[in-house]
Amino acid sequence: MIKRFVVLSPLFLWLCAAMEGQVIINELRLDNNWVELYNAADTAVDVASWELCNRPAYATISGLTIISGNTNMPGKSYLVLEWAQITSGTNELGLYAQSGFGDPANIRDYVMYGGVPGSSRASVAVTAGVWSSTTDFVPLPPLDRHVLECINFVAEDGTDTDLDDWAAGFRTIGASNHDNVIINEINLDGQWVELKNTGNAPIDVSTWELCDRPSYAEIGNLTVLSGSTTIPADSFLVVMWGPISDAVGELALYISGPFGSTGNIRDYTVYGGLPGSSRIGTAVNAGVWDSTTQFIPFPVVDTNSIQNNDMEAVSGIQTNLDDWTEDIPTLGTTNNVSDCPPEYTSANGNALTGTEAGMIQYATDGAIESDQLLLSTAMVIYNAAGGIDLNPEFEVELGGILDALLDGCP
Repeated sequence: MIKRFVVLSPLFLWLCAAMEGQVIINELRLDNNWVELYNAADTAVDVASWELCNRPAYATISGLTIISGNTNMPGKSYLVLEWAQITSGTNELGLYAQSGFGDPANIRDYVMYGGVPGSSRASVAVTAGVWSSTTDFVPLPPLDRHVLECINFVAEDGTDTDLDDWAAGFRTIGASNHDNVIINEINLDGQWVELKNTGNAPIDVSTWELCDRPSYAEIGNLTVLSGSTTIPADSFLVVMWGPISDAVGELALYISGPFGSTGNIRDYTVYGGLPGSSRIGTAVNAGVWDSTTQFIPFPVVDTNSIQNNDMEAVSGIQTNLDDWTEDIPTLGTTNNVSDCPPEYTSANGNALTGTEAGMIQYATDGAIESDQLLLSTAMVIYNAAGGIDLNPEFEVELGGILDALLDGCP
């Protein structure tokens, strides 16, 4: 009798383990108890016998409801599962290749969110190198309609993702999370807008849309002043568009229509006042703008841009009115936002004039001089370390609010 033996080389075993480790937790939709897994490998991985853990609850993946995908996950594919233990609040989720939940060799990925649970597998995850610290957790998303998502778009396994690789995002269940493009700078004088890819992988925005209701434009059809419609990681695209002007207006960024859908809008700004017809309600409901009464004031210097000064923003969810100010144009480069605006005085040529109807703050370490009219809907803050001078023409309508502070810039 001839006996044959198969000898598995250490390299073969290492390759099998490596492929097995390339499935990661990619997105959590807490309001629907959903988790999305992503197979970052080029070859299929069968996760039917894998386990999810939210100590002390455990579940074998084959026993869960599949929303989309297949437990024998093809390379570069997604599997979306429903598990009742995936909820809002202080929680965790561990992904294991097999049971033995206290063994770091079995865990493949991990995320903790909303706080630090009293009992968790965080120490196992930290030992395995798939989480950063037993006290690190991802904050809950600001709205129920938001998800928690992995924003490391080149992660190969759980060791590539930790606290800094998670953020609140938009629902992209069963598809790539990478829609992290924001409106970064608007120049009304030059009629251009700068978009920034905040992610670590390229993204094609050629079919995305700009909106200034009732005008709409596909980005691929606009004149490119700088960059490419396939925006490289951490880079910029600048396009011209006629409706961007020094009139009261808005600018919304959509992945596609319809434009009344909160699921399609990705960022928003409104400037100079409140347009009669706008998408501001859609933006507020989507969590990419603060309020239907808030707007960015026109630049004091006509040729200046209005710029996002939150350099850490991942998406439109992280930017709002307080993150916008004016400065000299920085077309196609990082915004050089001043820490504090110049003084607002007639001597400096930029005293505050005109009408305010919404919520706005003017802060400076210099002085403020104003002859503005604050309407009944206005909520205005003047904050000037150098003093505040209200000219005789200054007026506040009944119901309007003015707060005067002498602290200067925060």
